[in-house]
Amino acid sequence: MENIVDISQAEKVYAVDGIHQGLRNDGRGLMDFRPIVVEFGVMPNTHGSARVRLGQTDLIAAIKLRMRQVKDTEDFSNRVDFYVTCSAVASPDFAGKHGDECAQRIASLLRKAYRNNVILPELKLLKLSKDRYYQTKVDILILQYDGNAVDAASVAAKAALSDMKFIIPTMIARDKGKTVPQMPSKARSQLKSLDISNVPVIVTLNSVGDNTFLDATLEEEQCVGGVLHVGIVPKEEENFMNETEIKELTENCYITLLKNTKPSIFHEEKFDEILTVGIEAATELNRALMLRIEEHKREPKKNADERIESFMGDLQF
Repeated sequence: MENIVDISQAEKVYAVDGIHQGLRNDGRGLMDFRPIVVEFGVMPNTHGSARVRLGQTDLIAAIKLRMRQVKDTEDFSNRVDFYVTCSAVASPDFAGKHGDECAQRIASLLRKAYRNNVILPELKLLKLSKDRYYQTKVDILILQYDGNAVDAASVAAKAALSDMKFIIPTMIARDKGKTVPQMPSKARSQLKSLDISNVPVIVTLNSVGDNTFLDATLEEEQCVGGVLHVGIVPKEEENFMNETEIKELTENCYITLLKNTKPSIFHEEKFDEILTVGIEAATELNRALMLRIEEHKREPKKNADERIESFMGDLQF
């Protein structure tokens, strides 16, 4: 996406020189993230939602389940679908329709990262009958953009999925093999959730010369030569943060996304080293997020009435 607001050449030189010295403009090291704040249940009348602030980048992910009718639910794989919208006031670059390219790129990366049978096998629960299923739609709205929206969006999506609650309706058989849903009598006690331990987290690796760094700000994004997105799902009960060889690392995680979105190509001889950095960073980010999710589970629960009403609305078709 073309930048409408560009930083001066002197500012670029200053930022690049700091990266070469291992010290960035905001005082972070090359492998440091800005502070990340994750909130849950921020949107009413959704089946799950989360708000993530990564530095000044601010976005919301909301999940809605929609009942769909098909000929045979066994003929397709139920996947999570993503739709991203960039608010026109999130960045000067997003004025008019300039944010569409950024939104489509983020949504495409998320879809690719989730297009894997390892991820969310419990989605088969949302195949309600031979002809009906729940479509899982994740809408992400970027409220403010200050770089690295892909990583923030992946964190928000996983946080929202952890907040997701749903009810499996009773399916009543009708003529010609068709079914209709009926809400259980004790809906409040029937709320279910998904195991999100196998949901991917994406980190973005940026290169300036021979230096690789994480979590680029808006200004830093205008200086990078190469960008590599790495999405991983750590295998359960594995701790490999002390391993250094790429073979050992890849044996302890599933790589669900590996995408270069800049014209500059990472040198082949350094690619394994860069991928190792990405896997380690994604694993650490996932670990911190899972700790935040567990902390949220111990917090007092909100009233579930709004979610039940949302399901009742979804069954009116």
